[in-house]
Amino acid sequence: MGTILLLMAFMLGGSGVLASARKLFLFAGWQILGAGAALVFLHVLLSKRAASVQKEHRPQLNQSSAPSAGETDEDAPPGPRPSQWSAEVFAQIEWRRFEAVCEKLFVLKGFETRSKPFGPDDGVDIWLHSPATRLTVPVQCKHWKSTQVGIKEVREFLGVMAACHIKRGIYATTSRFSDKARQFARANGISALDGGRLLAMIQAQTPQQQQQLLDVALQGEYWKPTCASCGHKMARKKTGNVFSWQCKCGKSQPIFIGKENAAAAA
Repeated sequence: MGTILLLMAFMLGGSGVLASARKLFLFAGWQILGAGAALVFLHVLLSKRAASVQKEHRPQLNQSSAPSAGETDEDAPPGPRPSQWSAEVFAQIEWRRFEAVCEKLFVLKGFETRSKPFGPDDGVDIWLHSPATRLTVPVQCKHWKSTQVGIKEVREFLGVMAACHIKRGIYATTSRFSDKARQFARANGISALDGGRLLAMIQAQTPQQQQQLLDVALQGEYWKPTCASCGHKMARKKTGNVFSWQCKCGKSQPIFIGKENAAAAA
């Protein structure tokens, strides 16, 4: 608007009424241009101030929560979250989730249970008690993905049973038993439940019970091993080219070994 008024002033003559109008247009034009320039300057100043305030109040990265040297991001599970029971559930969960699934399965079958989430278990992961028969049964759980349970492990469990003067027990694993281990278990009152039998038992439950067991399996960070000593979740750490699970308490266990989670589940 100021520019238009100035142009009109220059187009008018310099005498009489036109001269007065010319002066008026010149005065109004320069006033409007001055006000416009002041507004532009004020806008630039306020924009810079707003940008400075926004930068000062921007949330800062919490350095204490950032991974330390050698640590890797393990905030996501290794694969899609299972929506129903299959062998993939056993493959994705860690040893403590497997024990919790076994305990829940026996609860659904009418047993009272007792277990320790971490710490020394004296060779028994779950104690079952039947109120009807007053029968007490020890359960040993091994979350092994590929390595089969051998006769050595079953014989050790039999030794625990003998020390407790118990004649029947249950040995559960996500893997499988060797032929000799299965024969030894059968001859000594031990029910050998491999991954296939456990999966069949779970799938024989009602849909609602299967969902309850799946919820137990996939609770929390179900893919991260639980420290057997203190009960906290472990973090994966890389040292050179070697990965291992590390706990804040100082305990560690290797990754990608034959007997997966063996140290934690023992």
